[in-house]
Amino acid sequence: MKPRITLTLLALCCLLPRLAPAADATSKSSPELQATLETAYAAWRTAMINKDYKSWQTSTAAYRQMDTRNRIISQRLRFPDAMFAVPLQAPALTQLTLLDILVKGDTANAVYFGKADFGLGGNQIISDNFMVLKYVRESNQWKFDNLRIIKFGNDPDLLLKIRNADFSFLKNPAFQPIGLAPLVAKPVAPPAYLAELWIAANGFDVTVNVNRGNHISRLKNDDGRDLIIGGLIKGKNTISLSITPVDTESTLPKRLEVGIYAAESAGKPAKRVFHYAPDLAKVPLNHAVSIMVR
Repeated sequence: MKPRITLTLLALCCLLPRLAPAADATSKSSPELQATLETAYAAWRTAMINKDYKSWQTSTAAYRQMDTRNRIISQRLRFPDAMFAVPLQAPALTQLTLLDILVKGDTANAVYFGKADFGLGGNQIISDNFMVLKYVRESNQWKFDNLRIIKFGNDPDLLLKIRNADFSFLKNPAFQPIGLAPLVAKPVAPPAYLAELWIAANGFDVTVNVNRGNHISRLKNDDGRDLIIGGLIKGKNTISLSITPVDTESTLPKRLEVGIYAAESAGKPAKRVFHYAPDLAKVPLNHAVSIMVR
């Protein structure tokens, strides 16, 4: 198993969902707010380019600082060295067009469109996509959180809306700020084992809690994997699953399966240490168990 580094630079790259329920974030684009947010992003970007840890701390939201640190430590890597070793470079905004700034509570998302260049070079073709820069207001000062690339698949209707300055599609939850910054997590210690969580949940809403809140993942009508923050310790580890059946529009059969894989290091083979696949002929119940990892 080779756990993935999910650092501040890219939180998530995803396809744009077609459904767009109403949202309650407020459009607050203004030259003053744009300048404030772009200055905050520029400070973070410069810190990353210069590998300047102190400047990175100053420009980055407190929640994201701890999240980044914990993700690196959970892979038994050195912090902040591993953060600055990522080959991707934060895109400049000069080739992008600001569509809108959405504000909800103490969070804000600035949505850009265009060719975001992450400095990979070579013969890479850079396509037009959305880039969402996320911010958190702390002590009345906007701090950079992270960025998200949203691919739209060259949807001609969406391109036409952009040309006509019709930004109603920004009601899609993929563009919306969350309203409240997540609480700053406790620092985790380097784990005995790197660990990844695998979830397949079609027709279910599943929350997995590892080691009493060290790591929490939630997935609904989807499948995916996640680095387990804090990894696993030698000896007893606790796992609890909260399971709720939900409606699904998928034509695929219902499925519920959860697995955890662990390895002593990224270069060694992983072994499955936990597996849960209940009989779906019955209503799956919440599940809690302790596992021994040696």
